[in-house]
Amino acid sequence: MLRAPKIWARGVVLAVLALFAGCEEDLPKATLITHMRALGARQEVVGDATRTNPKPGETARLTWAMAYPDVAATDDNLASLFIVCTLPPRYTGNPVCQELIDLAQGRTGGGIMIGGTPTGCDVEPDNTETIGGISLSCVTGTPRVDVPIAKSVKTTRLVQGLICRNGIPRFDLASSTGVSCLHKEGVDADDVESIAVYGTVIVAAESSEENHNPDASMIKLQLRTSESSTARDWNPTPEDMLPELEEDCSTANRTVVLSSNGYPEVVVLDYPKQPSSEGKEDLVFSTYATFGEMSHRFTVLEGDTGEFEDEPDLTWELSEEERDALVGKPKLVRFYVTVIDGRGGFDVTKRALCVNRM
Repeated sequence: MLRAPKIWARGVVLAVLALFAGCEEDLPKATLITHMRALGARQEVVGDATRTNPKPGETARLTWAMAYPDVAATDDNLASLFIVCTLPPRYTGNPVCQELIDLAQGRTGGGIMIGGTPTGCDVEPDNTETIGGISLSCVTGTPRVDVPIAKSVKTTRLVQGLICRNGIPRFDLASSTGVSCLHKEGVDADDVESIAVYGTVIVAAESSEENHNPDASMIKLQLRTSESSTARDWNPTPEDMLPELEEDCSTANRTVVLSSNGYPEVVVLDYPKQPSSEGKEDLVFSTYATFGEMSHRFTVLEGDTGEFEDEPDLTWELSEEERDALVGKPKLVRFYVTVIDGRGGFDVTKRALCVNRM
């Protein structure tokens, strides 16, 4: 059984409100992956992964795409706590569960009171419990949560949570956010990382509200040096081969991982042109790297024209210190390209590059 601190619902409201206090600080601005990041969450309907918005009676699944500065890192050391409830129709600041607002204002009984012993996901690491219409889920590994939609429900669902690396997410009233990561036994507290996340699941009560995920596999990338006009296709590295590649590229299969001389590279971004139509939404691409710096993070494909807003090419640049560090020491670098639309659609594709400087 998933358990939370023994507190009255009003205390839960304050704790949940505080959950988002640090969110802005957790959202990185640059393209360089210097710490654990949540690049975005893919929302899909269980049984139809192309659709984002579930209909009444269906279940939505949110899966967060994570990135790490260490190219060998995986989601294996993650643990997450998620709260799923009803998004209030009106709110200022950070949203909080409508069920808790109702309880705090005396519009419902005390059934939402959460009791028990400490303290969250250290009780059972993989478990879901529903209390008074609020769902609490603990998940290990890749952060994901299922959001069932009752046939009678037409309101937007709110998802909020905490993703911990090398730690255990738990309710913590002593924390300014209401939750915290307890470091695991044998793990130094400095090695614990956490990210507060939230999102909404819009119920497609009408056919006009249906939306589909963009397909990141349609993203075409080419790579060329800044001194050459010759570009070569940059295809994804098979996921099952990435764990076999060592950070120093000593075992890199050169037919899978491209090579670079360590000087500036131009990344040519392409995506199938979308037919121009009134009201078609924009697609926004974001690019990240575990080494070096991309010239810009955002690239917009305009919905009304079906073409890129600006020149879609990016420059991947290394500082002089980074170039010097590559002399005789090849380095494996990972790149991530995400694509989002304006209604909850998201997808991500990855690339790998072995760089060195002769």
